[in-house]
Amino acid sequence: RLMRQIMQAAVDDRLIRENPCRVKGAAVEHSKERSIPSLEEVVRLAEAIEPRYEAMVLVAAFAGLRKGECFGLVRSDIDLDADPPALRVERSRIETRAQGLLFQDPKTAAGRRELALPSIVADALRLHLENFVGTGGDALVFTAARSGDTPLRNVWRRAWTTARSEADVSCTFHDLRHTFGSRLAMAGVNAPTIKELMGHKSLRMTERYMHLSPQHRLDAVQQLAGFETGAETGTNTGTGPSEGPAEQRTGSENSPGPSGLRGGGRYLARTGDPLLVRQVLSQLS
Repeated sequence: RLMRQIMQAAVDDRLIRENPCRVKGAAVEHSKERSIPSLEEVVRLAEAIEPRYEAMVLVAAFAGLRKGECFGLVRSDIDLDADPPALRVERSRIETRAQGLLFQDPKTAAGRRELALPSIVADALRLHLENFVGTGGDALVFTAARSGDTPLRNVWRRAWTTARSEADVSCTFHDLRHTFGSRLAMAGVNAPTIKELMGHKSLRMTERYMHLSPQHRLDAVQQLAGFETGAETGTNTGTGPSEGPAEQRTGSENSPGPSGLRGGGRYLARTGDPLLVRQVLSQLS
């Protein structure tokens, strides 16, 4: 695509007669479809990782924050007394070779956003703030045990690799954000809303996250063919808002999963579906 633009500039300047970069489809980017960690896998990761990073896994999976945005959070960014509880994304915390750890402003205005928090995230953050975060408003939320600062690259890599191994999950940390965007799409949330929640500058970037899980695709085809599996089995297929108590939704994608979250798994048991799309989107009403 860059070469095509260069050659077109040469055509415009009358340096060449025509643009040689005219291969059909050559300028179209085909992004590889990323894996979508299931809710059960997210819970296993949260259980397996060091306690001081448990809430960070949930923030990424159910609020859509990037790793650097998680590390950039300070206590004053989180308001658990709001209705609903919310957090602000104002900055990232990154590690550079030349300057070490530093704060970085969002690359675009879209990166600054305020997000309502599902109950599972608010409860986890409440315990996390009590146990791991200083009392000052500028105290970093997610820190390494020894330094009290953002974990260096090798420290974080060791913690994440160990958690993935113990949880038997192969996803990257960024794939947790992918879970957030994809489940919003599967819940029927429109692309502009997902774009705003994820802090994307363009819808083109948002579309990379709007993949459906294999089970969701199967459910959609079955409904089209008249196999109303949700009505027959009492399960929630994930294709629309659920009606009835959360306890009746027994599909694998919506099941609470393991209840062993440190401090604990009661978050999932109490909320049923931890995504709580309506609560997440209440900020936009």
